[in-house]
Amino acid sequence: MKLKYFISIAVFLSVLNNVKAQLIEPRGIAGMLNLNNYLKWAVQDMRTLANSDFAPGIPWSRVTGSPFWNDNWRLASLYDKNDKIIATLPVRLNLNTSSVHFIDQKGEELSLDPDEIRKVVFLQDEITGPGAVFISYVPNAYFGDAKNNNYLQVMNEGKASLLAYNRRYVGKGDSSSPGQQRYYYKNEVSYYMARNNKVERLKKLGKEQIFMLLPGANAFDEWVTENKLNMKKEADIKKFIDYYNSEKK
Repeated sequence: MKLKYFISIAVFLSVLNNVKAQLIEPRGIAGMLNLNNYLKWAVQDMRTLANSDFAPGIPWSRVTGSPFWNDNWRLASLYDKNDKIIATLPVRLNLNTSSVHFIDQKGEELSLDPDEIRKVVFLQDEITGPGAVFISYVPNAYFGDAKNNNYLQVMNEGKASLLAYNRRYVGKGDSSSPGQQRYYYKNEVSYYMARNNKVERLKKLGKEQIFMLLPGANAFDEWVTENKLNMKKEADIKKFIDYYNSEKK
């Protein structure tokens, strides 16, 4: 089972460049008809509660900020646990609940069962932004001692990839209103390195750890210096891994 998911990740990364051409087929309402078995709950502001360890009963209306990776509705293709495409339609990814939201035929916002939607491929859009890929239930991805089954963003295509975990949770503070707490969404980013059927969490971003996890990366130290990359920044590490993959084909 673990091998199956590693193969799925590797295959998916290899076709990332062609994802728009392959999946841009409009499925629309027809796609929605395939989602009935994946529905978990209807999202309504005063009924849907923010995911919070210290106060699980907080309605969205009490929490400032956004739980979504992107507030805009983005066209995306959804895959199930068998890596089978379910539908392509506009969605939003809720990082607080690790679930996918969409609008049904009645105009109601619904949330899909996060245990069933294992891959979300956002297609590139000139208005709302570049494409992005999220996968869940990644084998051997841990957060502390617990298995991390939340969505991780795939930052690179190829044999090696940086995986980003955006942990969106609810924080609290003093409110200007007497007797009330102020709640807001906070975001913490953790990273993993995926390569050759292995996924390891990075203690921190830095050249030393990246080079340690990527065999032969030391050979490109001069390239890092010449291109003035800051290996403590996500964007520059992404550039380096892209280059590493191009040289290690």
